Amino acid sequence: MRRTTFILDSDPDTKLLWISWEARKASIHKNILKLDWPHGIMEIEADDPQLVADMLFTHDSKAEICKGKLGITKVSYTENPIEDDLSNRIKSLIRDVMKADNL
Repeated sequence: MRRTTFILDSDPDTKLLWISWEARKASIHKNILKLDWPHGIMEIEADDPQLVADMLFTHDSKAEICKGKLGITKVSYTENPIEDDLSNRIKSLIRDVMKADNL
């Protein structure tokens, strides 16, 4: 699989290697390209966000998404909160069983 390099403004010393095929959805609003990943949301602010999207979705393994390239002025990422749905269901089931025992 080809990986694209992402460098966030918040951590410029770390290179994130993500497979661009994993992006679920992309949208452009004014000068911001918003990418929905399975694990979070990335926003890329650029002079020409369509150019950045075109380059990203060619799935070029040499692509580097970072501030200063392709007119990019900001790269930010917000991770999805981890929801442990199974754990919550088990806790709920245990509470229900314990309530039933007290009847």
